[in-house]
Amino acid sequence: MQNDFMDKTIFMVDDEKDLLDSMAAVILLHLKINIVLFNSPLEALKKIKSGDVPNLIISDIKMPKMDGLKFVSEIRQLNIRKPIIVMSAFANKSEAIQSLQLGVYGLLDKPLSYELLIHEITRALNLEEYALLTERLRSEKDLLIELFQKFISKNHERISNVENLLLNETKIFSKNKHKNKDKISNFLNDIIECNAIDREVSKVFQKVNELIAKQEAHMNYSI
Repeated sequence: MQNDFMDKTIFMVDDEKDLLDSMAAVILLHLKINIVLFNSPLEALKKIKSGDVPNLIISDIKMPKMDGLKFVSEIRQLNIRKPIIVMSAFANKSEAIQSLQLGVYGLLDKPLSYELLIHEITRALNLEEYALLTERLRSEKDLLIELFQKFISKNHERISNVENLLLNETKIFSKNKHKNKDKISNFLNDIIECNAIDREVSKVFQKVNELIAKQEAHMNYSI
């Protein structure tokens, strides 16, 4: 059964063309996804710099002209945080540490276990989707903050205007105290109700903010 990632794209980079073709064929047996192959990291980097950023990058480490870790470093300098999986038949401890420092999602040994490859790709794409969702929630949170600030400011202004109106009209109302008693009471009740609504809005907003913070913390832990 194929997992559907038709809206996702993988860039795969390796100087061994036959290996790339083989990997792509296996992936497409399990995943509905778009795959773009590159025999040179320089070609892939040029594509990315043009604005064509994939959802996942898979790259070999040992390649001529530019090795995989230099390729990853160049991508990170572009402030692109998409998940990256690197592969190597000769990975050493130093390369493993450097991979972690560059925020690489996974390091796979060659010859590849295709079962593990599919598993890591699926996890990485799900992580990337979660990151996109988190970013959207963060943007919505910023918008909510702006809207609530405007709402609270306008609401306080409205309450202040009502209070000033009451103060200015007190003398007039006092002439017909019994007749206008209910009107004054209603005005004051409206103010109290508005304040209560403000407090409830603040409580709800605080809960939403805490939930988003927990999601962001979980996202950082997953990475």
